[in-house]
Amino acid sequence: MTIQTQDILVDGVHLRESVIPAGRSITTKARPTNRVYVLADGAVTVEDTGVKTGYRAPAYIQLAADRECEIVTLTDATLYGIDPTPAKSVKQAVDKGFSIEHYFVDGIYAKQMTIDKDSKIPTHKHVYDHLSILAQGRVRVTVNQETVEYVAPAAIEIKRDLVHTLIAMEDSVWFCIHATEATDPESADKTIIVGRNNVI
Repeated sequence: MTIQTQDILVDGVHLRESVIPAGRSITTKARPTNRVYVLADGAVTVEDTGVKTGYRAPAYIQLAADRECEIVTLTDATLYGIDPTPAKSVKQAVDKGFSIEHYFVDGIYAKQMTIDKDSKIPTHKHVYDHLSILAQGRVRVTVNQETVEYVAPAAIEIKRDLVHTLIAMEDSVWFCIHATEATDPESADKTIIVGRNNVI
């Protein structure tokens, strides 16, 4: 039996319903913000920083930021992942509303994001200070709960270890510029995004 997923969007909240067979192991990716799951049916164990905790439905599970965790189903289980989103449709929430291209040259990495109007770049933070360039469009950038609106063309400095989120007010093109010796996107993310070095 395979894992079955369904995405539900209601009033700015995105739910991902996962129906998971017994005996499956799922590794949740490290993120800069806490994650919330509701176990609606079944039983699971969650291993977080070497500590294994058992849960039986109904249960509320909060996982700490910046590290991966392993969820193992002891029985068939139904799990809901919950996150806020500005998307107005399930397609926007699931597709994220942006595409990414990567450019590497002589120790510089440019990540180009083409972002649909009303789409959100997920909350994250970086290991180092870096520059971003808004080449097209209009965005709102929230850094540690302070929001500033930018209109292209604009260059923005993002300081290290500051949680930030970006929402496109219209179709936009955004570049993140990083100094790194990496030559591929996966390796680069492991060196520049806080917590990403734990992602499998």
